Amino acid sequence: MASTSTLLQHLPPEVICQIFAWSLRFDQDGQDEDAFRKPPWQLGHICESLRFIALGYPPLWNSIAISPRSSEQLRAMVETQVLRSANGPLEVYWDEWGSEEVDFPDFRCAELLLTHCTRWRSLQLRLSAGFEFGPSWLSPCAGRLDALEKLTVLGYDYTGALERIFTVAPRLREVILTDSQLGMYSDSGLVLPWGQITHYRGTYRAQQHIEILKQTSSLLECKVSLRLHLDYLPGDNLPAVLPRLRRLCIEQPRLLDRLQTPVLEELCCVRNWRLDISALLPFFHNSACSLTTLVMMTCTICPELIEVIRGLSSLTYAFIESSDERHGKTGAQYKHTSTLFSTLTISDTATDEPVCPELTSFVFGFAPEFPLDVFLSMARSRFDFKPGVMCFRLFGYDNSTFDTSSLFNIQVYSNMRHSLPLFPALESCPTSMVVPLQLLRDEGFDIAFLGRRDIKMLKAKWF
Repeated sequence: MASTSTLLQHLPPEVICQIFAWSLRFDQDGQDEDAFRKPPWQLGHICESLRFIALGYPPLWNSIAISPRSSEQLRAMVETQVLRSANGPLEVYWDEWGSEEVDFPDFRCAELLLTHCTRWRSLQLRLSAGFEFGPSWLSPCAGRLDALEKLTVLGYDYTGALERIFTVAPRLREVILTDSQLGMYSDSGLVLPWGQITHYRGTYRAQQHIEILKQTSSLLECKVSLRLHLDYLPGDNLPAVLPRLRRLCIEQPRLLDRLQTPVLEELCCVRNWRLDISALLPFFHNSACSLTTLVMMTCTICPELIEVIRGLSSLTYAFIESSDERHGKTGAQYKHTSTLFSTLTISDTATDEPVCPELTSFVFGFAPEFPLDVFLSMARSRFDFKPGVMCFRLFGYDNSTFDTSSLFNIQVYSNMRHSLPLFPALESCPTSMVVPLQLLRDEGFDIAFLGRRDIKMLKAKWF
């Protein structure tokens, strides 16, 4: 067997560089660590040939992290990275978290990067309320961010230093103002060139969000959440029209009553109580979009959801995660889940067009009280309707340790801003479902049970 060094000798340098780049961008869990890519200092210690390749590939050195806690060593490392990045674009990462006790911040590394601000392609700021100096060092950048394409601001700038810095950034297209789970409130003091933004993620009060979205005529992809509650101004009923939006992830669907998205193709709703789902029908009616993908996480199965599904004739992919049974309403959930599957069942004798005739992928997260027989009947009818095309995936949650005496507290919690904490996903298929699913697989049908890691990856693509 050939040694690793021998195999590396036969790989073109450009392939090795790409391997380096990918290995630095992914974290230990295999998730895309887009927040920051560490410089490849360790790669130079493997062997001389790999060190030579790493030193000669500027993109490996263009991600530079700085903080108020500077040192002579860090300054030297930043200088080295700037030199090795040649004249290529830079990704700058400023982190105030953990710097609250700094009495005299050291901005020398930051000032070193200021001379190269025309090369910044990405700027990511993690701000702390306890750091009184704020990102004041950025002030000289105003009007000079010619290459900036992506801006990330997590936390609040209480100093006001950022307010007007990014008003002129001709290439800025992507703005991230909250964390990946949409739980961090966005800085309301930022003034941005919203008309040119194509990708956006943020968490604001409802009225401010609508005012922002009214300015984003170029938006293609959007992830939004509400801060606290609906606070629309009386008499302001004009919707935000997003003429180019193709993909939308929204935590509370109630915001949809103020949006119009005529070309929307993919919609993900994160927290779906019955009142939230009621907002979907008027939204689809007003937008008149041809939705192909619908993702409903933590979803109450109810008549309103079934009516929504009935109206989506162009749907090809559906992901529905039934909310767990911590509200003590298992009977209603079971009944409505059975009705949902019956609605999706295709009958040979029916004269009307089937519901969701274009559907080819259906992922369903079930509660313990699951109408398996109705589901299997629906699945078989769909397989017969689209042979060789239709696929089904199932997953579930383990609530075997749930204490029913805490139902009242959970009902109170569910009325708050955050959704219920999830039980762990089942790693293996329940015993009662193994044989029925295997029988369908033996007939050549594409059906499977998804474990914990698979579900985590499916959900992560929306955040």
